[in-house]
Amino acid sequence: MAEETMSPFSPPKANLEGGVVAAGSLRLAERGTRLVAVLLDGVLILPAVIIGALGAFLGRGPNGEPRTGFGIAMGLVGLWVIAVVVYQIYLLSTKGQTVGKRWMKVKIVKLDGSPPGFVHAVLLRLFVNGLIGAVPYLGAIYSLVDILFVFREDRRCIHDLIAGTRVVVAE
Repeated sequence: MAEETMSPFSPPKANLEGGVVAAGSLRLAERGTRLVAVLLDGVLILPAVIIGALGAFLGRGPNGEPRTGFGIAMGLVGLWVIAVVVYQIYLLSTKGQTVGKRWMKVKIVKLDGSPPGFVHAVLLRLFVNGLIGAVPYLGAIYSLVDILFVFREDRRCIHDLIAGTRVVVAE
């Protein structure tokens, strides 16, 4: 096939393949690695779930009155969840990683390979995606389709497409 010459008068052509990777230096993260990273992030909330469940089960007396320490236990659960969420947002904003992504040695980058920052990593990937997923009935379908997009060739989920990001192997 002959090489196509570009006329200076031809209209610009869009890259519909999802952008460029900076000089081929970034390798896409494996699907399994991404899954394990998400599961590890979920494990961080596990202590709060266990304490909360125990508090709900054991925190009431026979007449339904709160037992001593119930409020303290629930306060600790709340503090733990807030601490984890704030730390994860900090890591995403500054390094493009969560704790799970750090452990699995992957990170989020913009299509040009630069760090995503707060807007792309948190607002667009998490917040906007969460709002869409919260729509009754359709949100559940959207969330499933979002996850299944990881099986595309470029391994970008819908939240990656919204934010203009991809998940790559960290150096």
